[in-house]
Amino acid sequence: MKKVDSNKKHNKTKGDVGENIACHYLEKNGYIILMRNYKTNLGEIDIIAKDENSIHFVEVKLRNSGNYGHGIEAVDKMKQKHIVNTAKQYLAFNNIKNVEIDFDVIEIMRFKDKYYGKHYKKMLG
Repeated sequence: MKKVDSNKKHNKTKGDVGENIACHYLEKNGYIILMRNYKTNLGEIDIIAKDENSIHFVEVKLRNSGNYGHGIEAVDKMKQKHIVNTAKQYLAFNNIKNVEIDFDVIEIMRFKDKYYGKHYKKMLG
């Protein structure tokens, strides 16, 4: 039996919580969720969503404390490159052309068992 890294499992669970909150927020604001956790050999995109004008590739960052800085700070140049290349692959694979695309980050902070979020739009590209 393969040993499961408890930190990896905890991070996945934490990521699921953040993505659930982000999806709820996006749907409440008129977005349609096309896909979650899109993975390729180039990277992963947490949420792919659509509004009336664009397809949004959304990175979600959840923080339980301020010890590691803001979530937006974790989306460094290397992470941005992976997101952009993965998005290009998604568009090509699904034969999506002539559509506006946006790269967003949703940062969620947990404070005293409540979650607070900020949606950074058009962050990359």
